[in-house]
Amino acid sequence: MNRWHVLGLQLVALWPLAGWYAKRLYWTSSLVELAPIAVGLLVLFAGARGEGARPLPRALRLPGAFMALYALSALWLPTGATAPFAVLGLASTVCALFVGWSAFVAILGLGLLALPALPLLQYELSYPLRALVAELTAPLLRAGGIAVTRSGTCLEWAGGLLWVDAPCSGVRFLWTGFLLVFSLALMHRLDNRRTLLAAGWTLLMVMAANVLRTASLFYLESGILILRGGVPEWVHPATGLAIYSLAAVALALVVHRMSSDPISAEATCAAS
Repeated sequence: MNRWHVLGLQLVALWPLAGWYAKRLYWTSSLVELAPIAVGLLVLFAGARGEGARPLPRALRLPGAFMALYALSALWLPTGATAPFAVLGLASTVCALFVGWSAFVAILGLGLLALPALPLLQYELSYPLRALVAELTAPLLRAGGIAVTRSGTCLEWAGGLLWVDAPCSGVRFLWTGFLLVFSLALMHRLDNRRTLLAAGWTLLMVMAANVLRTASLFYLESGILILRGGVPEWVHPATGLAIYSLAAVALALVVHRMSSDPISAEATCAAS
């Protein structure tokens, strides 16, 4: 039995999740979750980190433990709740047999991003993230001489309220940022520690981009920055696109800088 047989048998063992996954994608009318799977398959077939030098039985000890954890969770939890355990088992198998353990964080991250949970995350995280963005934007605007305070998910100024809308929460861009960082981490062969550090930078940069976007739109929507003929409809999405594009470029530069660090290169070689 070779490593491809092992992976195939593992996928067969996870067949109850296949129907659940397809239904969730159909209900949410979203296919963006397939992007991390595509990246993972490219890495898998490219064999980015060698052939997995350890003997097969020894290599399967940790993946076997994770799959046992999935099997136990399936006895008590609904199908959807067992999905993260299945991703953990698959990620460990891919790392043990195909790409090496130094890619574990990136492979696991891509697997978790592939779960059809984005609508749930938007529902659960939208309000607290919007409130946080408003809280951070208010002092930034006050530093510019504008008397602004936060009121819930709104910015209160001159007796009026400006709503921090759902796109300003940054949930979708946070998902996209993690997809970008994990994909680049695999491309540049970052080790697990550097990948975690890059993920931390993603959180900071996404939040900074959201605050900058909100502050920029405040000047436009409040009328402080008066444009002839009013504010065109395309300005709102274009502002967000421009700022998020800059943040994405910054994240790519961060990963590139980490990959060129001699310490990171030595750690990667040792892990391989």
